[in-house]
Formats: sequence, structure tokens, C-alpha cells
Amino acid sequence: NYRINAENKGKITRNLKDIFPEKSDGELREICRKNFINHAMHSLEILYLPSVNERFVKKYVRVINFDSPRKALEKGNGIVFILGHFGAYYISGITMQVMGVPMNDISQDVSKLNLSKLDRKILERRLNSYQNRISGKVFSRGSGQLLGVVKAIKRNEAISIFIESFTTDKDPVVNFLGRKTRFPQGPIRIALQTGAALLFSTATRDKNGVITVDIYDPLELETTGDKERDLQRNAQKCVDLLEPAVRQHPDQWHLWRMIHDRWVTENEQAQYELESDDRGARRRHDGAHSSLG
Repeated sequence: NYRINAENKGKITRNLKDIFPEKSDGELREICRKNFINHAMHSLEILYLPSVNERFVKKYVRVINFDSPRKALEKGNGIVFILGHFGAYYISGITMQVMGVPMNDISQDVSKLNLSKLDRKILERRLNSYQNRISGKVFSRGSGQLLGVVKAIKRNEAISIFIESFTTDKDPVVNFLGRKTRFPQGPIRIALQTGAALLFSTATRDKNGVITVDIYDPLELETTGDKERDLQRNAQKCVDLLEPAVRQHPDQWHLWRMIHDRWVTENEQAQYELESDDRGARRRHDGAHSSLG
């Protein structure tokens, strides 16, 4: 694909150059080449998800800071894993399942994605294969399944969700890779509503094929009472964990070919801030009216 897919190679290289202006053309081409290789490896790994068991995990997976999810489950409030599209992210989830963390996942509603028939079939196969290896469910984002997600958390289970997934114009604007973009508010709202631990995690692959699953300590969320402000600040906290990982492992992040479509313009940011101020003002007005009543 690297040699024949000039369109994607051009997009990835341009986006890399935009974010890493200090790197030479040769360095950028090498990152791009390795990015294609890692994407191909990820696609192949889907085929042997059914074989990912305790023996496989012991041989091919290195887990850093498993104490973080273990202690979170001991508290009994469940876990929200926030992930980037890094390396072997499906194997990361199955590894947690093998190690005793009951896993669920929130994914895009495949039927609503603008995909070719072949790409849709491949993605459906991936999700079905992953579903068969975890004890919980794969919930579709935006399909009215929030109650099922909350129930899973209340059962002290874990939910995984990508933090650079598709967003709406109501999602908070954050700084990411020197640009403005939107962050899906779902993980933060779920964690605040349920009291679940919010854990960032990456799954990177080394040259020997060993996968390192790195789990961070729980993110401390701000709860000042100003919901719009809290949402934006907590979103930025999540992105501040993602960005260093992308910069450290640019060859293993799968979204370089499309990130340029995610940047927010100055007009879009101004519109978001205006609407955010309006929502905050309405909440303060409603609160004052309720106290008077």
C-alpha cells in the first residue's frame, strides 16, 4: 500500500510535515512508511484476535501499571478507558479482559459512517471479532444505548472509548498538536455521572512484535459547578495525555491521513464559545429561578 497508495501517502506526509516542521523530508517519509506498516500489522492482528488468551498475553504483551485498573475495580465504581488509535488497540482491550477486567466498548455506528461497502464489511468484521472476545457488549455511539453503558459501569465493569473519534459542533474545542479541534464529551460525562475512574491507555508495538499496554493513573476531573467550563477543562486534560503519546510514537497513530479534516476554524471556535456562554447563562438563570421558587 505504501508504494501504490499515493493519495494516503501524500495526506499523511503533509500532515506530519505540518505538525513536525523541524523534521527532514527523509525523516517524515520514514515515519510515513512505518505508519503504513503498523496499520497493516493492526489489520493482520484482527485475524488472530480469537487466539489472544492468557498464554498469548504472557508471551507478547507487556502491561505497565495494571495496578491502576485493579485499584479502580476495587473501589467498585467501574472504569472508563480513554484510548487513542494507537498500534494494537483491539489487543489492548482483550488483554484487559484476559487479566480480569470485564470489558465493554463504545464504537461508531457503522451503518452511519461514510464508508465503501468493502470498508464497512471489514469494520463490521473487526467489531464482531472483538465482541466475541470480551465479556460485555460493543455499544454503538449515538444510538440511544447510554443506559446500557451506565448499567455496565454500575456493575463495576469497564468501558473503552476513543478520544479522537467523530465529534459534533456541541463538543468542546481543545488545543491539540498546535491546532484547535473538538473532543468528544461522552467519556467525561459518563465518568462524572457514574463516578467511574477515567484511565488513559496506549498500546504500542516494538520492532520484535511485543505490544506494550501503558495504563495511566486515574485522571482527576474538575467539578467546580460550572458545567461548560468543567467540560472544556477536563477535555483539555484528556488531550494533554494524548498529544505526548502521538508525538512520541507518530508512526503508530492511525489517524494521520484524516486529521486535517478535524481542525476547527476561528469562526467555528467563536460560535462554540458563544453557544457555550449561552448554555451556561441559561443554567445559572434556571438555578436562580428554582431557588426563588
